[in-house]
Amino acid sequence: MFFWKQPARLLVLIVIFTLLAACRKQEVIPEVSQFVPFQDDALGLSLEYPETWATHTSISGLTVASSDTVINNESLADIGNNGFVVIIPGELDVFNFQTAQELGSDDAVRAVAVYKALLEQEGQEYVTVEPPRELAMEGQSAAMMVLRSPVEGKHLITLMAVVINDDYMALVSAASLEDAAGAMRPVFEQIINSIHVTAPAGIG
Repeated sequence: MFFWKQPARLLVLIVIFTLLAACRKQEVIPEVSQFVPFQDDALGLSLEYPETWATHTSISGLTVASSDTVINNESLADIGNNGFVVIIPGELDVFNFQTAQELGSDDAVRAVAVYKALLEQEGQEYVTVEPPRELAMEGQSAAMMVLRSPVEGKHLITLMAVVINDDYMALVSAASLEDAAGAMRPVFEQIINSIHVTAPAGIG
């Protein structure tokens, strides 16, 4: 079952809840080891992520984080110098319906701007650090922008991306607090660049 077949507001609230994090202590930035493959045919999603990072899958998508505490803590108040990536796969037609758009499979740059606007409609505040730009992905259309948002006296830096492959796409939010953003960015970019979306198993 695709998450996007549920009400659009629920999708937005889950993403916003996942992104609301604050730092109350400083930690050593987690070291990144070898990247390993992840594949979930039911989600129609594959990628690579650091083997020491934690993963959590649900019917709505995948969360990858540098620490189990980032996934398990309800408030994420102690995220420290950790980072996380939330990936929500779905159908391009459903995204178009929910956002009143007519995006095509080559419209990733427009799509990531629409994704940002969708979250802003729900009250999320963003300052654009880097505007949307196209990513080079063989056989897929992809784009990314960098955003800054306030969280409990701190600032969250988010790499927001969209990956489109024909009729399917993934919404991606890779985030860390500002102090850890420089170290986390190359890891986030490697994860994002490895994402591949296809039709979920059983859909053809």
